[in-house]
Parts: sequence; structure tokens; C-alpha cells
Amino acid sequence: MIEILICDDDKYFCGYMENCILDWASKNQCEVNIEQCYSGKSLRQFMKEEYPYLLFLDIELGDETGMQIGDYIREGLKDENLQIVFVSSHTQYAMQLFHIRPFDFLVKPIRPEQLAQVLSRYCAVKLKDNKKYFAYQQKNHTIRIDLNNIMYYQSDRKKVKIFTENRQMSQQDLLYGGELNQYIEFYGSLEETMQQLERRQFWRIHKSYIVNIDYVKSFGRDHFLLKHDIEIPVSRSRWKEVQQWILQYGYA
Repeated sequence: MIEILICDDDKYFCGYMENCILDWASKNQCEVNIEQCYSGKSLRQFMKEEYPYLLFLDIELGDETGMQIGDYIREGLKDENLQIVFVSSHTQYAMQLFHIRPFDFLVKPIRPEQLAQVLSRYCAVKLKDNKKYFAYQQKNHTIRIDLNNIMYYQSDRKKVKIFTENRQMSQQDLLYGGELNQYIEFYGSLEETMQQLERRQFWRIHKSYIVNIDYVKSFGRDHFLLKHDIEIPVSRSRWKEVQQWILQYGYA
């Protein structure tokens, strides 16, 4: 069962979304429960009593903005599990939503096939045991790392360093850039590394760096700020491509 909440001040749009979702669920033999809210106030009240898995949230609500609601969910409720799909008639909002870490961003009018893609990806990524690994060679052995634990990659001459979220510290961990970091290294290049990675999750924002956007807190024109306040530079030559990724992938 997927618990879905649609929040939009346009009741007709909510009804359209619900019908599209029910049609998708019927075709894919998936059980869903759909609720509707028409204001920020009603959404906050709803979440005190029930909790959805997937939220379709309009950015331009009557009483407050979807961005305010997103901040309330991430910062007020400290909830990173609820997946938010923002919807709007204006694409410019996409660049302002990065810190809320949305699952996707849809531009009205929304076609049924676009909605179906989001729902199918949600099921594949969030509801199934779909763990994926990055594999590298070390001393004639193949070693695998859970991709979700990798924060970023950094090239270092003929080697690639993998910085992870939860690797145990040891005597071999080095001081890098003035901070104690945890990394694993292997011989290879970022070009070869990218061949194993999904573009939706891992972005090469600099000739020397690939970042896992699930760890990105905020971004600017010249850097990404990751968890633990780690700054990764964005090269000028890749900025336009980064903007395109933000619009295309919705930071999932």
C-alpha cells in the first residue's frame, strides 16, 4: 500500500491527479490510498493524524508556499523519509528547492505518462530492496560498496578516492584539507567511475569531483555544500550542465 497525499488549492487539479494515479495503480496492480488537501493549514493538520509516503505538493498554495511546507517537513519535523514531488506552472522554482531535497519536480500541465514515470521510479527506488553497489579492484580482489553510503568521489592523479558516510575511522585515515576525512582509494579515473553510476544520483560537477546529490544540503554557482559542511567546487564549464540536471532530475 502506498499512502499518497495531494496538496493543491485547485480541487479540479487534485481530482485529475487522483484519477491519473488510480489509473496507473490499476495497470500496475499496485494498491494505493490517496488523500487530498487544499491548503497549507489543512496539510499540517492532516500530518498530525496520518502520514503519507509520497506527497505531491503545489508550490503556490493560497495561504503559504509549498517551499514553506517543505521546510516544515525537513527542518520542523526532521523528516527525510517523506518523499516530496513539487508541482508548479513555473520552472524557475526548481532552482530554489534544492535544500528541501525533493524526489522530483513536475511542471503543470502534467501528463499522465509523466506522473506514471514518477510513481514507477518511487516504487523501484523506495519500496523495493534495490540496493546497488560500486565495484573496484584492489590487489586482485573486487570490492563492492553500497552506493548510498558514498558521499563523493575525488580524482587524485591516477587514483580515485571514495569518501563515505559511515566508514570506521582507523590509523590510516588522513588529514585532508584541514579536516579528518574517511576515504578509500583505488587506481582508476572518474570517466571509468561514471560508467557504473546513475546520472540521476551522481553528478560530475568538476573535473576532479563526482557528488552523490542525496548528501547535498545546498548549492551555489561555484560550490556544493554537502553533509558535515563539506564544500565541493563546481567548475565554471559545468555550471550550465548542473542547471539542466536540476531541472531534469528533480534531485532524486
